[in-house]
Amino acid sequence: MRPLTFLTVEHEDQCPPSWLGEWWEERGVTLRRVRAHVHPDGVAAEMIPADVGDADALVVLGGEAGANDDADYPWLPATRELIARSVEGGIPFLGVCLGHQLATVALGGEVRRNPAGMATGLTAVALTPAGATDPLLGGCDGLRVVQWNSDIATRLPERAVQLATAPDGTPQAVRFAPWAYGVQFHPE
Repeated sequence: MRPLTFLTVEHEDQCPPSWLGEWWEERGVTLRRVRAHVHPDGVAAEMIPADVGDADALVVLGGEAGANDDADYPWLPATRELIARSVEGGIPFLGVCLGHQLATVALGGEVRRNPAGMATGLTAVALTPAGATDPLLGGCDGLRVVQWNSDIATRLPERAVQLATAPDGTPQAVRFAPWAYGVQFHPE
């Protein structure tokens, strides 16, 4: 069996794969990192590819951008298109924070500013009945997770399944398709 490769999209230097990346690499996964963000000189570090190529999965990480902030973060439309093509093509996907929000929009949902303001710190998540039996999240009920976000999913895509919520009821984990997940919190 050949080693796995994950294509990871990074939106800023301060939001790398971190612990998740280390954990994957310890298990033999190769990370092909796309640093899409614009550096101070105004030049985009790397273009978002049209597809994942020979990668086995797509991981889209977090950042301070909002899922609809295309004017300030010009690579976001291409990222949403990559997510939509990957999920629709059955490619395994994980969206973390901004990645979760981008997937929500790319797949037909809606993301807006959180009316309660920025969510920060540790938050306990509650699994939904679907989350309690989910192969990835089952057994994580009450888990305290790190939050750092201003936006929230206000309407999930039609076929998405909400797996976990924050105490205020906002989605914290979603299954967009059989092998496509988004988490609002930061496991990385």
